[in-house]
Amino acid sequence: MYRRILGYFTGGMSENSEEDREKSNVNDQSSKDKKGSETSAMASGEEGAALRDRILKLEKELEERLEENESYKNRLQLVEQELAALKQMSKLQPVRTSVGVGDNNVHSRKNSASEKGSAELAENDVNKLSNENTELENALSKVNELLKNKTDLCDNQEKQNLALTNQVASLKEVITITKDLLNIRNMEVRHLKSDVESMEGKIAEEKRRHNTMISKMDEAVKLNSDLKTEYETQLKIFQDLKSKYEDKVAALMKENKALEGQIPKFVEEPKTDNQDTNDDNTLSE
Repeated sequence: MYRRILGYFTGGMSENSEEDREKSNVNDQSSKDKKGSETSAMASGEEGAALRDRILKLEKELEERLEENESYKNRLQLVEQELAALKQMSKLQPVRTSVGVGDNNVHSRKNSASEKGSAELAENDVNKLSNENTELENALSKVNELLKNKTDLCDNQEKQNLALTNQVASLKEVITITKDLLNIRNMEVRHLKSDVESMEGKIAEEKRRHNTMISKMDEAVKLNSDLKTEYETQLKIFQDLKSKYEDKVAALMKENKALEGQIPKFVEEPKTDNQDTNDDNTLSE
């Protein structure tokens, strides 16, 4: 029975060493997860789910270790009770002595020898049980230490899970704010786009009016050039007519003077209506 208990505790010791290695691996993994969470915030949701699964697994292992610890304590109490009973039996072994000769003396010596051997066996059993008790106490202390480490690891995982949950909530708030800012920016872009389209329409309208005005100005310049040409033509005709009229007037004046020179001054004849008419016709010519 004691060997079975020792074998069980030996297996527990090996499991404890494996658990220590697993703990170091978990600590390394948690540190890596922490660094990864700082560098890649977008994958924090998946890491949080993995951490929750890991925490549930560790809690289950913690419950199993607690049950195992209770079983160790119960077995240790049983071993201590058996050890106390053996010690009590070793203390209560009677020492028989007899004085006589013959068969009685030989029988008493045999009894004393057997009692001495049983006492030695009891003492050996007591020493063996003491060693087993010491080993069990050491194993129990290691189990308690491992349980404490698992509890601390579970607490650290809980804190890390809480930190990651807060980080996820913060990231969700940041994403919401970013979406709101993007919506505001899109609204501003739409307003600017509508303003630009309106300005482009106004510019196109102004350009069309400018082109129309330029075409009208070209037509006005062309018309002005035609009017100027017509004016110059009319002016040339007027100047020609004026020069001809002046030449004719000069000729008439010269002819009038010549006619006046032919008429004697001392002769005064009454003018008739026919003469007046002829004079008017001459002047008109």
